[in-house]
Amino acid sequence: MNNHKILVFSSSFFIAPFLYLYLFVEQPEFYELLLSVLLLFNFALSVMFWHNPVKRSFVHRIDGFMAKLMVVLTFIYVAFIKEIEYFYKFIFFGVYLLFILMARLSNIFSRKEWRSRKHIFYHFLMHLCGIFGFFIAFI
Repeated sequence: MNNHKILVFSSSFFIAPFLYLYLFVEQPEFYELLLSVLLLFNFALSVMFWHNPVKRSFVHRIDGFMAKLMVVLTFIYVAFIKEIEYFYKFIFFGVYLLFILMARLSNIFSRKEWRSRKHIFYHFLMHLCGIFGFFIAFI
């Protein structure tokens, strides 16, 4: 099955919040610059992994570690550091919860059958939530 190729596509969109920050934010904060550089690594690792998704490979482990690190750092940044309107924080936390739910469902279905339709579907939705969350973090 090549249904995992949609995750190469969705991984490619991790570059969008990075570009948004550098093209449209006049004075990004230090933490935003740091997150954007890490996001660039995430983009490259995710595309590389999903191009040839070998479970538990070195790239899989590094990609997973970097993704988890980004989730935690972005949450800390938006929740405790970034000065942002409460409306956007509320939206971010909603997207964050959806992200966690999609990650959990992706994990459940990947354990049952690696690269199954449900695993790929929920992982795709997780990518979309993550991308949207980064846009909010960089507002």
